[in-house]
Amino acid sequence: NFAGARVLRSNLARANLSQANFSGADLSDSDLNTANLRDANASGAFLDHVNLNGADLTRANFSGAELTNADLTRAILTDANLSGARDANLGNAILCRTLMPDGSQSNRDCARVP
Repeated sequence: NFAGARVLRSNLARANLSQANFSGADLSDSDLNTANLRDANASGAFLDHVNLNGADLTRANFSGAELTNADLTRAILTDANLSGARDANLGNAILCRTLMPDGSQSNRDCARVP
């Protein structure tokens, strides 16, 4: 349970965080590369500049979360809840080969990915 925790600049790459509670937590500038966050609750969390490259975010709850500048390259957002997220349209996030909540794939930012 990480609810309300400040875990800024943490290395959680490849961690199994399935069903973890990050509600209201601050994970800014953290590395969650290829982490398993299936069914995690990140409602109201701050995920600014977070590396979620290749992360499994299936059914994760990001309602009211801050996703500005997150790297979601190759992330799996199948059935994820982005309602009320401050950057729900992911306008400033990197989306390349990203599986979106509706099952579509976004390749919007592939030119920005090395």
